[in-house]
Amino acid sequence: MKTPKASSSSPKATQAPAKSAATALGQVVRGVKSPTAAMQTAAPAPAPVAPKPRAPAAKAAVSKPPEAMKPPKAATSSPKATRSPAKQSATALGQVVRLLKNPTAAMQTATATPAPVALKLRAPAAKAVCVAGSFNGWQVGATPLHPAKGGEWQGELKLSPGRYEYLFVVDGTWLPDPAAHEAAPNPFGGWNSVLSVK
Repeated sequence: MKTPKASSSSPKATQAPAKSAATALGQVVRGVKSPTAAMQTAAPAPAPVAPKPRAPAAKAAVSKPPEAMKPPKAATSSPKATRSPAKQSATALGQVVRLLKNPTAAMQTATATPAPVALKLRAPAAKAVCVAGSFNGWQVGATPLHPAKGGEWQGELKLSPGRYEYLFVVDGTWLPDPAAHEAAPNPFGGWNSVLSVK
């Protein structure tokens, strides 16, 4: 009969439990020496914490300036207050035309200064005496004369420089001025007294 061979265990299989025991023993020793490090090693790593979203920064409130600090509105001139250049030119042109048509009248208007002119007529029996002429549109009764001493009627006119024609009206009758220095014929076949004011 053959004698059975004794089974020999593999050295690798034998060493595996020993290594595991040694590793465990080393961990225990490190835990005794530094329990804090051992707990940090054994404790699982904390999960990462997601950063909280930041709230958007609030816009700074824009303060409105008070009413007193607002600049005043610029005043606008009314279009009616200013005359257009065309109207001004038309006015100037009209003045030139009038001057060319009647230069004497234009000069009298420019230098017109009313001067007192005295009129008188002797009519003792008259009840009303007035004077009518080109200075008042020949209106009877517009310029009355007033009775004075000795049966004389007197009056005063304020006339600008120029040449005027006139007549006295005595109780409704038209009469020339006997003291006039000049006369001019009228359309009625008579004569008008002429008064020149310088």
